[in-house]
Amino acid sequence: MTPVSPQDVRTFVLSSIEESLQDNGVAEKDIADDFDLLLQGGIGSFGFLHLITAIQEMFGVEIDLEQLDPEKATILGTLCQYISDRTQPGAAVPHGGH
Repeated sequence: MTPVSPQDVRTFVLSSIEESLQDNGVAEKDIADDFDLLLQGGIGSFGFLHLITAIQEMFGVEIDLEQLDPEKATILGTLCQYISDRTQPGAAVPHGGH
């Protein structure tokens, strides 16, 4: 697995939801790390799950959303940092994944 930065993940996430952002009148330059992908990004819960699958495929990382605070799992900065941390050398990989 190749280490990625939170910025790499952010770039991928925002490009993946670009259409939803445009539909909701959100400009990428206005998106802070505390941006909520569900509440502000307009992707919905199904769209969020699709995004998680795309992230897993893109970065070769298994995401266990139960490891994240449920109130912060959809926050852009928190999610990007979590994914970045999972790609770093020595990162723990959950056992018994789906």
